[in-house]
Amino acid sequence: MAQRGGGLFSGLKDSAQRNRNMILYVLLLVSLFGALGGWLSLPDRVTMMGTTEGVESIYLPKLAAIGINLGVSGGFSLLFWWRPRELAYLTCALIGIFMTYFIMPANLGYFA
Repeated sequence: MAQRGGGLFSGLKDSAQRNRNMILYVLLLVSLFGALGGWLSLPDRVTMMGTTEGVESIYLPKLAAIGINLGVSGGFSLLFWWRPRELAYLTCALIGIFMTYFIMPANLGYFA
């Protein structure tokens, strides 16, 4: 019987399964630091995208935007902990963290 090939991501999946607690700890720590930084530095109303001329942005309350981003990153981090071989959950958690850190420069005038 032929042995099944491991594929490109098998080593990464095995490593993610072995180190899932450390990965989860780092993901949640980075998410919480991003939420704390956003809570301390953002104005009361924020937008999720950079402001450009001629395009009207949708503004949300600061705590709602931080809560949405924290919920996305925290939820997918917990899904990754539940099923560590699913790299899609890890990818979505990283996207949630990226969104948390993206709303800070977008609302503090770095993209204007």
